[in-house]
Amino acid sequence: MKTIRKFNIVAMIIICIMVIATACTSQAPILEVDKTYAYTSTPTDKDNYSSAKFSMWCPENVKTYKGILYLGAGYEYSSIPMMYEDIWRDIARENEFVILTSHMKSRTEKDSKIEYWQAEYGSGQALLNALGSFAKESKHPELEHAPLAMWGFSAGGQFNYQFACWKPERVITYIAIKGGYYVSEPNDEALKIPALWFTGENDLQRRKDAVDELFGKNITKEPLWCLANEPNSEHEIGKTDELAIPWLKEVIKMRLPEKANASKRPIELKDINQSLAWLGDRTDGSIAPVSEYKKDKNNSSWIPNENLAKLWTGFHLKQE
Repeated sequence: MKTIRKFNIVAMIIICIMVIATACTSQAPILEVDKTYAYTSTPTDKDNYSSAKFSMWCPENVKTYKGILYLGAGYEYSSIPMMYEDIWRDIARENEFVILTSHMKSRTEKDSKIEYWQAEYGSGQALLNALGSFAKESKHPELEHAPLAMWGFSAGGQFNYQFACWKPERVITYIAIKGGYYVSEPNDEALKIPALWFTGENDLQRRKDAVDELFGKNITKEPLWCLANEPNSEHEIGKTDELAIPWLKEVIKMRLPEKANASKRPIELKDINQSLAWLGDRTDGSIAPVSEYKKDKNNSSWIPNENLAKLWTGFHLKQE
């Protein structure tokens, strides 16, 4: 009799385990550790790129991804190796984002004047197509509509700006590091995207002039743009991460809804609380809350909050 009871208890335990396992597998899939995906886009005759490859890295144990951290490298260089760097993976894990990287090249025809970094002419759609493919392959439909936080160096930053002008509703924030060509005119929606721009003190003058010209044309519209100059720096990433990383972390939290879920449709990003914003004088580095700022606003950098304002003035003015 005892043997039968023991058998019944064991059988019940096994059945319970099987029921729990079945229930778990019926939930939304969870991607494996260090799971990566790859996608190659085939251009048409009208597209502005000859080659566009995308790779995605997914943090483990995330039921629904809230956003995409996009990393863009310099002209025709690949950012794909960057998705293996801890500094970016930490941001992705912290925010339940995936990392998206790319390797794009422009068309080779001599008469082609439209480069791949001009997102609205085909390369931006290639990125969106890659996300659609990744969403299906990973069984995470939210990736097709999830918003992007974008970091880019040189042409990578130029692409980020152009993409933000083309699809402003998809962009949480973007960073443009020491680029030299910004050809799109931002609409009102694009001007509301918090953006961090970098120049290098010893970079080519034409690159610095391009950023100054863009700010000059738009500053009276009060864009949410912050310009930081890196002292003693040339055309390089340099030490820009000292400001770029905190910027990404804080702005993502400021704009992303608490229960962000793009499984069925794009989410509506939160507007920045302007009562928390600061301005910084680009000449002397002085900072103050927007409501207390007394300097010339046409020579200012907009900064989302006090913490980033203090980091900005230290970075903008530091000397080796």
